[in-house]
Amino acid sequence: GQVGQANKGIVIGDSHTTATFTNFVVRNNVIYNAADGIKTSQDVPGLQAYNNIFYMLGSTFPNSSEAYANIDSSTTLFNFNAYYNGRLRWIVNEFVGGTQYFSLSSWRSGTGYDANSVEEVNPLFVNISTRDFHLQASSPLRNSGRSDGTATGTPVNMGAYITDAEVIGPLRATDAVAP
Repeated sequence: GQVGQANKGIVIGDSHTTATFTNFVVRNNVIYNAADGIKTSQDVPGLQAYNNIFYMLGSTFPNSSEAYANIDSSTTLFNFNAYYNGRLRWIVNEFVGGTQYFSLSSWRSGTGYDANSVEEVNPLFVNISTRDFHLQASSPLRNSGRSDGTATGTPVNMGAYITDAEVIGPLRATDAVAP
């Protein structure tokens, strides 16, 4: 899926309920121009995030930008994600014990997460101004993700278009439509 120009990208949980949220998998998304990438409002045991592209976070909301917020230690997998634009105030805010990580390298060394993720690698979208988040043929994120988020998974594209054959949202003029 795609998320664009919102204060929060993907929010999991609800602080106004006692419901339990477990085993969420957030994969193959483009989170564009939002203040936060993925935010939880409560502990989410088993949370996984992989093959996501976080693009221009904080450009509309420069004083509050983070890839992840309120992430707890029961998260099981963060890997093969791409962070692009350098406007992030921190990678993670309000991690267990209140630890904040201000860079991908400190997040990796402090948690072991995102070992195969990249930062400041331009995803080379087809046309960002028209929100065409397909990857160009020369994109470094083509076949850089993994089908299951682990190093042994099958290579897939990062972002919303795993195989580049998916149609998400309005059709482009170049998309074929069966009669």
